[in-house]
Amino acid sequence: MTMHTLKKTLTASVAMAVTTLALSGAARADEIRAVLGGDLQVLDPISSSSYATRTFGFMVYDTLFARDGEGEIKPQMLDSYTVSDDGLIYTFVLRDGLIWSDETPVTSDDVVASITRWSQRDGLGGQMMAAAESLTALDPLTVELKLAKPFSMVLDALSKEGSPVPFIMPKALADKPVTEANTEVLGSGPYLFIADEFAPGSKAVFKPNPNFVSRDEAPSGMFGDKTAVTPIELVSVSDAASQIAGIQTGELDFLQYPPFDLLPVLRANPDIDVLDPGPNAGNIGLMRFNHLQPPFDNPKVRQAVAYALDRGEIMTGAGVSPEDQDPDCTSFFSCGTPFEAHKGGEQYKVRDLDKAKALLTESGYAGEEMVLLTSDDDLAVNAAQVIKQELGEAGIPVRVDVMDLNTLFERRASKAPVSEGGWSAFISYLSAMDTSSPVAHLYLNNNCNMDYAGWSCDEEMRALQDAFTSETDPAKRQDMVDQINVLAQASLPTLLWGVFSQPVAMRTSLVGFNYKTSTPVFWGATKE
Repeated sequence: MTMHTLKKTLTASVAMAVTTLALSGAARADEIRAVLGGDLQVLDPISSSSYATRTFGFMVYDTLFARDGEGEIKPQMLDSYTVSDDGLIYTFVLRDGLIWSDETPVTSDDVVASITRWSQRDGLGGQMMAAAESLTALDPLTVELKLAKPFSMVLDALSKEGSPVPFIMPKALADKPVTEANTEVLGSGPYLFIADEFAPGSKAVFKPNPNFVSRDEAPSGMFGDKTAVTPIELVSVSDAASQIAGIQTGELDFLQYPPFDLLPVLRANPDIDVLDPGPNAGNIGLMRFNHLQPPFDNPKVRQAVAYALDRGEIMTGAGVSPEDQDPDCTSFFSCGTPFEAHKGGEQYKVRDLDKAKALLTESGYAGEEMVLLTSDDDLAVNAAQVIKQELGEAGIPVRVDVMDLNTLFERRASKAPVSEGGWSAFISYLSAMDTSSPVAHLYLNNNCNMDYAGWSCDEEMRALQDAFTSETDPAKRQDMVDQINVLAQASLPTLLWGVFSQPVAMRTSLVGFNYKTSTPVFWGATKE
């Protein structure tokens, strides 16, 4: 289906969807109903990288540190912290009086267990703990991190907003093997999760946590007062027309990812605001290669794909309007953020089909079919179809397999060859916070992590990434960022197919909602 046909079909469907949604009535005045970019299925934000699960985590848990609206790292659950003169000993003191939702106290033992479990899943956390000599509870409120060697990104690690986030959980939950997802929820965050109303993939209900102990500072970014005011219902609305109809009728209050193709419909409605949440919530479109299996075990084939694609055409075909595209960004690390790279990737800015075909010939590529996995959301499916067309023009036949996101997570774990149900690449688009630095980038920082889908390994890049974590000189760090981007654009652990902003849509009756965050947070929001 072309984008023109899709637009006509969706626009025509809105009227019918309005009638269907109106039968259930508008959302209650004392409740905010929101649709996220994915459905909430898993309740463990450490074991799952799902963005819906990350949003869930920010609602029911809290973090030791948080970034404010200016990007400054500040204590959140902590009362204070100190760093020794040699930078090797960090001492963290919890705020007194923090309690879990069952009214038991938050202790240093909970912190040690939580950080230990998180570090087993997170690339940056793993590097921090690899540099550590010990992480210990000194007393009920005090934790000491003793480093065996310099690691300059301790605070960056403990304040990270990209999945998995270092949420603090009770020790009983954090002691569970990271390979097993927790199904019990017990947090100290602003919301209570109402377990008996949870329908996985359909509905999740949250109410303000009366035991939440907030900071006194005004809310800014992910920092400060997080007091919840209004109950939240996260609902699944699978089709674009129903999402648009729902927010127009008042059945829905917030859409995290309103369909690009129907943004003009929303902008024309005086009761709806369409807003740009800024660079921290931007999107980086990526295609992750399977480096274990042909044809993408060959770097020349990966490079051929990069030359064969037109990023602007992919973004436009995916439905992203020109004003929301950033065609000039060639950095794997989010443009507009502190670690944007200024070198590398220029060779792929203009499509070069002849170069792509020449590389395929040099590589000995035998014309085998590529299996491209994608989730079933419109943007990813449309991007995959353009990629299929453009790679076909280069001589690479592509089969696109479409599935729900959770099935994609399961499918991409397979290391089997394509002939036995395996895959060649998968389509993804990550938030800016998941790609903000060489050690935060979800795909690049899993370089040489053979437990992470894609299984890429560039030893030279790995050495630079490790050096980056101990370097404190800003100029040297920027030089490392540029070097890593140049290497990544050559070895292509993943491929950049687009950089674009993602507007959010909300009813004008929704007030006090800070939409300029990396993930939706609803604390402080009310309805008029």
